[in-house]
Amino acid sequence: MREGRDVSVDTYVLGCAHWFIRTRTVRGKGGNKGMSTLFRIYTEDQGQVEKIIPLIEEEGFHGATLIHTIGVWGGQVERGLIIEIVSDTEDAVFRIRNIAGRIKTVFVQDTVLVTEQEVVSYLV
Repeated sequence: MREGRDVSVDTYVLGCAHWFIRTRTVRGKGGNKGMSTLFRIYTEDQGQVEKIIPLIEEEGFHGATLIHTIGVWGGQVERGLIIEIVSDTEDAVFRIRNIAGRIKTVFVQDTVLVTEQEVVSYLV
């Protein structure tokens, strides 16, 4: 992998038919680094994070980052929540879709946005 390489970003709203999965290993100065996918789930923050954490755990993810935001939807300012999950498994996109779909149902959302971005990840 060379420095300055472009990184592709795929964005989709729950319900779209196109899904992309990429997993590979590259060798860099620090040894093996895994190509992973960073998933972000964007939804309204209804102040009930305790209901979201079990949805993440039930899909087999052992870690996530939850970021509280201010966003605009339909011309209205609202509290938002971004859930970030990094995974290198081939079935992650389907598990992420399940989480997003359940968030959409539980919190009665019109849409839940999911993005994915290829990243190089490693634990220190």
